[in-house]
Amino acid sequence: VHGLRPSSAVAAISTIAGVCSAAFLPYAGAVIDYSSRRRAFGASMALIATLGTLGLAFISRGCWFPIAVVCISAGGAAYYGHSLARWAYVRELVESDRELSGVVASVKLWQILAQLLFLFAVAAGSARA
Repeated sequence: VHGLRPSSAVAAISTIAGVCSAAFLPYAGAVIDYSSRRRAFGASMALIATLGTLGLAFISRGCWFPIAVVCISAGGAAYYGHSLARWAYVRELVESDRELSGVVASVKLWQILAQLLFLFAVAAGSARA
């Protein structure tokens, strides 16, 4: 596939996504730290990450590789940009390190529960097919 063995395609796509994220994150950090557009930046990154994931639904046999590269790279970089914006707010919302650890634990718990819910929904949908 495009000069790659099929077993190497996932690793190649992940490498491309990692390089894109590494190139993008300094820009994201500067926008978050030095501009007043932190919230808008975080919202736009969430939208791009969502659209990147949604784009994977349109993969077909003839065009799966370019769609996967673009969607996973853009979606992955946007996810990390959104995470930077989200966690930049947390320190401003709490008054102590103890409270910070409680907030972080609560957020991670809800994130894991949402991922499990999605996993079960996909499994239930796949079982019907």
